Amino acid sequence: MPGKAARKAVIWELPSPAKVVRKSQAAAGTPDDIIDLAYSSDEGEDSIDQLATALDALTLAPSRLQQFKQLPFLLRNLHNGFRHRCERSGIATAPKSAPTAPVGVVYRYDWEAGTQEASGSESDHIYEEWRGGMDTWSCPLCRLHGQFDTREMLAFHLRQDHNEVKVLWNQSQRREGITWEIVLTIPDIPDDTDNLVDEASSSDSEDDSDVLHDHAQTEIRVSPPLVSISPVVAALSPPPAMEEAQRRSPTPPDIVDEVPGPPQRPLSPILIPKKFREPSPTPSSTAQATTRTRSTTGPPRRQHTLSTRGSLPARYPSPPPPSDLLGPAAQYPYIPDGEYSCRPGGPKVYDLLSSLALEPFGVLSWMIVDREEELFELDDVRDEDKVMMALWNRWIMLHRSEYIFKGYLKGILAFVDEYWRTIHRAAGWGALRACLVMLVANRFLSASEVVKVLKHYESHTGMEYWYQDAPSEEPN
Repeated sequence: MPGKAARKAVIWELPSPAKVVRKSQAAAGTPDDIIDLAYSSDEGEDSIDQLATALDALTLAPSRLQQFKQLPFLLRNLHNGFRHRCERSGIATAPKSAPTAPVGVVYRYDWEAGTQEASGSESDHIYEEWRGGMDTWSCPLCRLHGQFDTREMLAFHLRQDHNEVKVLWNQSQRREGITWEIVLTIPDIPDDTDNLVDEASSSDSEDDSDVLHDHAQTEIRVSPPLVSISPVVAALSPPPAMEEAQRRSPTPPDIVDEVPGPPQRPLSPILIPKKFREPSPTPSSTAQATTRTRSTTGPPRRQHTLSTRGSLPARYPSPPPPSDLLGPAAQYPYIPDGEYSCRPGGPKVYDLLSSLALEPFGVLSWMIVDREEELFELDDVRDEDKVMMALWNRWIMLHRSEYIFKGYLKGILAFVDEYWRTIHRAAGWGALRACLVMLVANRFLSASEVVKVLKHYESHTGMEYWYQDAPSEEPN
């Protein structure tokens, strides 16, 4: 059978140079009752298969993973970590000392643990033993660590990593020196199949009884409201049999009203936001509704400050308010009257970026929107700085090679030429200066180049004519 061959291979792969396997059935405390049997018998094969099965239950998973090179860690890291654990626990890791004589290994299989539990006597307990030997300090249960440098490291490994196996060290003095013997008591695999089936059936029966009990309680709770039918519903569609019964019955039909129903709350008016309202068919009612909304619950509208331009030439955009000359020119609510913002806190100044086209980015336009939304969620950054970061992200995504190979200053000037209107409207001169200072800190610009960029931006916005009487433009 292939299963037996596989399990048999596990036994013979153990680090044991001995070629003779001796099976013994020994009662605890009676060493004279040792019977030597040949391994070629069927009983010996079956018993060694039981030992292989017990060892597989303990070490099969790491052995298979190591065999197919699928361990979730590197072996050198495991070795270094184990040595560090030994040093922290006070285990001797040096000097490296090999055993002076072959180390005996005794595999004791506790395959009749039920006999001890039934009799309650240790003398009736029967073990099966297999003896072998090894010339190095290697683990007789796994091959993860290879050869240990000292016996103390092997003992620490067996005690920490194979604590389910009972380990006993026997020392003896011989001519060639001190010899060691390791006795490994392998626990029996409990056959809990019947118990699992019984537990599963009992748990299923308990679950079924719980479900039936809950269902009965649910029916008891639900049945009263089903009996007390609302009179309105009964009046809408009464069955003919019920009508006939009500005519013949002396009970007045208003008996249902004796059961007081839950008081109905007055219906509160549904407030529909302006952006979801349907237009009224009459222009007059639309104008009245708009006027009412603006006067009571609507947000404050933009105050048109046409007088702030003064004699500013028409080629320049409107300047920011005098209270914040270095800020953005757009004022709350920032967006035109025909548009709206779905943000919980109302419209923000960076909502103006939604008016910029995304066609130049093609299929990567989703990346622009995703990055900008991440920027907008930052709490420790001003809204004007968020606008500058979003604009720079848009520009550098399309012009990275130009910015790197044609010079940083030329790239910054091209960035200002492309987005100066949005910078003036949503960020302002102060946010542009903060962005340039950040580039100076990262050694992309110098202080003199920052001045050139700011002067270039001021020439686009006409800052020298703000709130001053500028000379009239000469006709071209």
